[in-house]
Amino acid sequence: MRSRSLARVARASLGLSVFITLGCGKAPTEPSSFSPPSFSVQSISPQQGSTIHGTTAQIYGTGFQSGDTVTVDGSRVDATVLDSRSISVSLPPHTAGTVEVTVSRALPTGAASRTVPGGFRYTVIPPPVLNEFVPSTASTAGALVFIKIATGYIATVTVDGISTDFNYGDPPDFGISLTMPPHAAGTVEVVVTDLWGQAGRGVFTYVSAASKK
Repeated sequence: MRSRSLARVARASLGLSVFITLGCGKAPTEPSSFSPPSFSVQSISPQQGSTIHGTTAQIYGTGFQSGDTVTVDGSRVDATVLDSRSISVSLPPHTAGTVEVTVSRALPTGAASRTVPGGFRYTVIPPPVLNEFVPSTASTAGALVFIKIATGYIATVTVDGISTDFNYGDPPDFGISLTMPPHAAGTVEVVVTDLWGQAGRGVFTYVSAASKK
């Protein structure tokens, strides 16, 4: 009996010895490092908006992800991540001046944010004014016409109820080129609308081919 007891003690001691030896030879586990996904903010278009109307703009950068949020002077606004390089954002009316626009991301180890270089500028923008059509008339077959406009940022041009979209992020040198559609001889109303829904109106004349000779 005594020899069996000694054998069990020896085996137990040997097992404990092996366990301790293996444990001491293993380095302590270190916490894994976390590298947050990087992103950048490069620009916003348009760079300015009306003080009395909301403005839909796009923020451009890199590494955008679903769930990223946008704030204007610290207040969150409606924003949609279109893809990794662009975010559509609705900027509310605001008093005149430059505001800070920030894209933020929630991370497991803390928040990360990037601001638009130069911010976004609110200014008093008058409605567009049609100054001149060049040429002043077109044949009933239609023609390419340059419309001189007193202010830029034109969104649509409507000729006798037919609209054409113009998505200018910056003022188009205070004028746009438009192909007037075919139309019967006579005058038609031309309406230009800017990004904030403000409209300017003018009258354009179509003449028959015989009249132009």
